Amino acid sequence: MKKLIIAIILTFVFYNSGHSTRIITNFDIARWYLDADVVLICNVNQTDTLTVAKFDSLLADGFHLRYDVLREKYHCSVDSILKGEQTTDTIFTPEFSSSSRREKKEFTGFNAEGDSTFLLTVQYNTDFNDDSWFRIKSAEKRLVILRESEIGYVIDYQSKCDSSLLNLIQQVELKGEDYFNWLSSRTIDSGNFRIYPNPFTDVVKITGIEAKRIEITDINGKTKKVKVQDPNYVDLSYLKRGVYIISVFTDKNKWTQKIVKE
Repeated sequence: MKKLIIAIILTFVFYNSGHSTRIITNFDIARWYLDADVVLICNVNQTDTLTVAKFDSLLADGFHLRYDVLREKYHCSVDSILKGEQTTDTIFTPEFSSSSRREKKEFTGFNAEGDSTFLLTVQYNTDFNDDSWFRIKSAEKRLVILRESEIGYVIDYQSKCDSSLLNLIQQVELKGEDYFNWLSSRTIDSGNFRIYPNPFTDVVKITGIEAKRIEITDINGKTKKVKVQDPNYVDLSYLKRGVYIISVFTDKNKWTQKIVKE
């Protein structure tokens, strides 16, 4: 008989929200293009899926976060180079996660024999940070924006190559950093944009724009995506008291504002 008897209770919690879909704006594409090392028009075919690592970090609530980290590897057949110089025909996706779970093991006391007992809580989570929207699903001709990293060229953005995307790239190339000022001038009057109340307690309201994506950045620079269920009514009750930067994205622009939670 084992001297150490561990009482383990498994609690399975499934989140059915699935992978969140990121809305890519013209602002995002312009930023990726201007920061890119290489921009290609090419045909792309997947060649491999690489498991990079398993990550285990201790969270503030006592849980450990575990998830598989992968990259996909592609071979590109170049049609034309819009920016930079191509030095390789192999490109990679950013890291993305295939599964995620949280685990917490808590000491609960001693049994009749004086051995330690524990409670193990396991929560399976399918709603995690996932960069898989940069995975290429089709062999059609693509416009691919790449940055150079320690492993080679990594995809910052990819999309089916069409006239509207090429026109956008042409505008960004022509205007450079001034593209963002030009973009702002073509959107709604920022005077109509308002986030209130500020300071707030649980909820902030957004008026004057139609928010497509919202991000919150804390004083340490850590950014979290906010689920946009009602684009004008944002529940931030889960945040701790403090100062934050809220970034609000539309189809064509981005606004930021400092907010304070009391």
